[in-house]
Amino acid sequence: MKVSKTELFPTNVYVFDNVLKEEYIDSMKKDILERTDTNFQESSGQDNDSGDLQLRPKYKSLTNAVKEGTKYVLDNLLYEYDDFAITGMWSTVLTKNSIHRPHTHSNNMLSGVYYVQSDKDAN
Repeated sequence: MKVSKTELFPTNVYVFDNVLKEEYIDSMKKDILERTDTNFQESSGQDNDSGDLQLRPKYKSLTNAVKEGTKYVLDNLLYEYDDFAITGMWSTVLTKNSIHRPHTHSNNMLSGVYYVQSDKDAN
C-alpha cells in the first residue's frame, strides 16, 4: 500500500492508494447504483440508510481498510488508544452539475472519503 502525507495548516491529509481489489470496488459500485434508483433522495444523492454501511457485509473489505488506515494515522500522530469506532459510513452519488455541500462531522476526530468512481478530470 502506498501512502503520502500532506500537512495543510493544522490539518493533516493522508492519501491511501490501492486500498481495495477491483472485485470489491465493482461489488460496492453495483450495490450503490442499485440503491440509487430506489433509496436515494432526488435532491442530494445521499444514502437514506442512516450511515450504516460499515455494518453491511458487502462493505466489509472497505471497513477493514478504513480501520487499517485509521490505525496508521493514529500511530503516525503518536496517539495512544485502546480502541476506536467507525460511527458512520454512507454513500453519495453526484451527477453532472451536482455538488457536495461543505459540512462537518461533529463529534469525530478523524473523517475520510473513499471514491468508488470518479471522472479523470474531476477535482
